Formats: sequence, C-alpha cells, structure tokens
Amino acid sequence: MRYRWFADDEKPNENRLAKAAKEALKESLREQYEMQDPKKITRGELSALLLAVVASCYGFVMDDLPLMFAALSLVIFFMKPLAYHLLESRAHALANVMQGFSIAIFLGAIVMVLI
Repeated sequence: MRYRWFADDEKPNENRLAKAAKEALKESLREQYEMQDPKKITRGELSALLLAVVASCYGFVMDDLPLMFAALSLVIFFMKPLAYHLLESRAHALANVMQGFSIAIFLGAIVMVLI
C-alpha cells in the first residue's frame, strides 16, 4: 500500500495509462455480463434441477421427509427463471417469493433432521 506522501513520486502518465486500462477492462467485463441472459436456464442449472427432482422422488419412495423437503426447496429455487417467462410484468417479485419460500423450506428440512 502506498502512502499519501509518496503520491508525488509517481509519474502522472503511468497513472493515467493504468486507469485507462482498468476502465477498458471494466467496460469489457460489463459488456460480457450484459450479454448474458439471466432469464435463460443454463446447462448447470438444468442438471441441478434434474438431480433435485431425482432426489425428491427418492425421498418420496424411501419415505424420507427431510430429504424430500430439501430437494423440493432446490427444485423451487432452480425454477426461478421460469418466473420470468410466466409473468413478465411481476417476474422479479415472483422470483423473490420463490427464493424466500425455497430458503424457508430448506431451513425447515434442516430443523426436521435435527429434531
């Protein structure tokens, strides 16, 4: 970390070039991030959703209620992008409700395991 009294020792051109390079990097990263569609389900999310459905079915067959609740909470959590396709006007609110509900169900599953 450089202290304030060494600030005059730096060359102003090098500092400007470093700032320009940082700004260019930030802009390129921002453009990359904006190109990604948050409403689209990625391959990883789809595989996690499939695994959660399989775990939920296994919990149902084996009569394991905490596992079933934990897997269903993950299914609800990974179905958030579906909210953007169903209700475009209130999609963000519905996605937040789904996230909160899934967290509550997951915490309930943890409590069921501990009791």
